[in-house]
Amino acid sequence: MRTLVLLALVGLGAQLVDGSLGMAYGVTSTTLLLAIGTQPAAASATVHLAEIGTTLVSGAARRSPRRASCRGPRCPAHGAVDRGGRAGRPRFRGGGGG
Repeated sequence: MRTLVLLALVGLGAQLVDGSLGMAYGVTSTTLLLAIGTQPAAASATVHLAEIGTTLVSGAARRSPRRASCRGPRCPAHGAVDRGGRAGRPRFRGGGGG
């Protein structure tokens, strides 16, 4: 039971780092697993198995037909869109400058 709790805490810590930085799940979780006394081969296998699972779920979500389409000039990745749906430069409100 103690081992399961430690593994859950390692996973939580690694996910917090990965969620905030967007990377380093493998490095963080491997380091923490080694710090709690896991054998290097077991730590590597555990991390790779977790990454395979998250990659499968991510791929399935990406292929889902319910996923929102993000194509064309109205996609937020293509720039700012004003309330009328017209793409263009973002317009900032505020005090005048210069």
